[in-house]
Amino acid sequence: MSCSKDSTVTPEPESVAKPYNAVAAFTSTDAYFELYIYRFDDATQTWGKRIRAHYPTVSLTDTTYMGFTNPYVTDSGVNLFQMVTLYSDKIGSTNIKTAGINVDQVLQFLPNENNDKIGKVTVKEQQVKIYKKTESAEERKDMEFFEIGISGSGTYDLNEGVIDLEVNFNESAIGGANKVTRKYKLSTKALEL
Repeated sequence: MSCSKDSTVTPEPESVAKPYNAVAAFTSTDAYFELYIYRFDDATQTWGKRIRAHYPTVSLTDTTYMGFTNPYVTDSGVNLFQMVTLYSDKIGSTNIKTAGINVDQVLQFLPNENNDKIGKVTVKEQQVKIYKKTESAEERKDMEFFEIGISGSGTYDLNEGVIDLEVNFNESAIGGANKVTRKYKLSTKALEL
């Protein structure tokens, strides 16, 4: 093929990585899609009401991970594992926009070798940055923050559309314990618990 200023070259289409099967089952391209997420309350020994403002997203850097981010509202966030509510006294607010929690990689799915419809889930060990309400800050970069460590594991079942998790929180940065374990259920449909 010769090149001349009169010829046009059609670029190859970019390949878009498809999310891993389990990640795809728990995410959606529909705007504001949320899973049904519940936390077990050790004090009452009951499952709480649905935790809102969780937007599951396919990781931008590794499609084997599901994250929780808010791509719909600039400078906002999500109520990751109800952290905005749990740490509202440190944040100074229960507003997801104030807390600004966005985590690209939270859950990684590891299928059973004989049946990829079921398997294990790991919570990626990391520090989650949570911003504090700061009246004088004009931009997010000027806001004070603290970090809570997360890790954990669980199981998933694509037939049921359910993830069962135990999440460990390291609250030592705010004067708490270095391991507080909480139980969660994440589902594609409402659960009666």
